[in-house]
Amino acid sequence: MIAAIMQPYLLPYIGYFQLIAAADVFVIYDDVQYMRGGWINRNRILLNGAPHWLTLPVEHSGEVRTQIRDTRYQLTEANLKKLSGQLDAAYRKAPRAAAVRPLLEAILATRDPNVAGFNAAAIGAVRQALGIGTKIVRASEIGRDTSLTGQAAVIDICRRLGADHYVNAAGGVDLYAGEAFAAQGLRLSFIRSQAPPYRQFAEPFVANLSIADVLMFCGPDQLAEQVAAYNLVAA
Repeated sequence: MIAAIMQPYLLPYIGYFQLIAAADVFVIYDDVQYMRGGWINRNRILLNGAPHWLTLPVEHSGEVRTQIRDTRYQLTEANLKKLSGQLDAAYRKAPRAAAVRPLLEAILATRDPNVAGFNAAAIGAVRQALGIGTKIVRASEIGRDTSLTGQAAVIDICRRLGADHYVNAAGGVDLYAGEAFAAQGLRLSFIRSQAPPYRQFAEPFVANLSIADVLMFCGPDQLAEQVAAYNLVAA
C-alpha cells in the first residue's frame, strides 16, 4: 500500500492532486504547526495575465504554536464574497467557467470554519471532480505518536496505516533518507510532476497556479492527462 502525506492547502496546484493520485491512502497532516505565509490559507490564480494571491483570512489566537486543526478561518460573508468575486473576475470568461463554477460555489458554501476541515472538504470535492479514488484520512484521526517529528513521524504514520511504500513531494528529497525507511520495511519514492502546459487566455503560460486554474481551462480528457503526468523516482 502506498501512502502520501501533506498539509491541507487551500485549492492547491495540480502537483498536489498528482500526489494524491499516486497513493492508495493520502494523509492530511492537520496536527502539525500552522505556518503563516505558506499555502494553507492561500493560493495563486491568474488575473489579468499574471499570478494573483487568493487568500482566506484566518483568526490568530496569539498562541506561538497553533496546530492546523486548531486554526479557524474568518468565514465572514465579506471574506467569502471577496474570494468569490476574485475567482469570478479572474475566470468568468474561461472556457470551463460555467461547468466549474458550481464546484467552487459548493466549496465556498462550506461553513466549517476549521482550517483543516474546510481545506479537507475542498480537497475531497476536487479529488472527486478529477476522478481520483484515493482514500483520504486526517493525521489527527489515526492515533499517531505526536511526540515524533520529521522523518520519524512519517515512518510512524506509514506503519500505523500498514503502508509499505511512502511517496513524498520532490521538495522533500533532502529531508528523508531511503535507508531509514528501508530499515522499517518501507520503500521511499519522490514524485516528479510533468504536467504539460495548457492553453490559458494568452501566452505566456503561467504554471503551478491553483487547481481552480486547471479546472477552468482543461476539459475532462485534459484533466485526466494532467493528473497522470508524473513519475515516481526511488530514493
